[in-house]
Amino acid sequence: MQMAKLPDGIFGGIRGRIGNIVGVKRNGKFHIRSIPDNVKNPKTKKQQQNRNKFGIASSLASKLKPFIKRSFSTDGEKSWRGAFISYNMSAAIKPADDEQTFEIIYPNLVLSAGVLYPPEDVTAERDDDGNIRISWTDNSGEGNASPDDKLLAVAINEDGPRLTTAPESTARKAEVSGISLPKSYSQSIVHIYICMMAADESISSNTVYLGEV
Repeated sequence: MQMAKLPDGIFGGIRGRIGNIVGVKRNGKFHIRSIPDNVKNPKTKKQQQNRNKFGIASSLASKLKPFIKRSFSTDGEKSWRGAFISYNMSAAIKPADDEQTFEIIYPNLVLSAGVLYPPEDVTAERDDDGNIRISWTDNSGEGNASPDDKLLAVAINEDGPRLTTAPESTARKAEVSGISLPKSYSQSIVHIYICMMAADESISSNTVYLGEV
């Protein structure tokens, strides 16, 4: 059993532990501090599920970093990583049939969030070379939409997942952009997402999911 000592009598300082109190002597003076209760970490089913979900969201954030570090840069409340995990823990990561493993619901992925107007009539398709052609209607002047807003576009391959992004210099007024895909993507399911970001990168739009191509 650990015991505390009173080297200077009952009116002096405490050295050692009494219950959840520990006394130490530093620089000639006695100090006491409390010891927190043992951290309880029961591995309940719900806690295991939450850990698994968080692990998937965190891993996905790392893989999508080149895109979401830009698209979530305008979120003043959280870091880009924190924002992505917060949005997608409940929206896009769902339990599979066994309730122990999880799957990514790609159409529900939130890759950006903001008040900037997105473009209208956005479509994505593969061209003859297997690359992605994205087109939209320039809606500059509608709300806060500006012709110089920049399109951010990404193709996510489920096999990994891996991503490929479009050139960041494409403006809203251009009405067309593209993503060059590696040949290894030719037989893979690829999901396309876009958002708009203001030219000064002060605000961005919500994610627009364009489906599988």
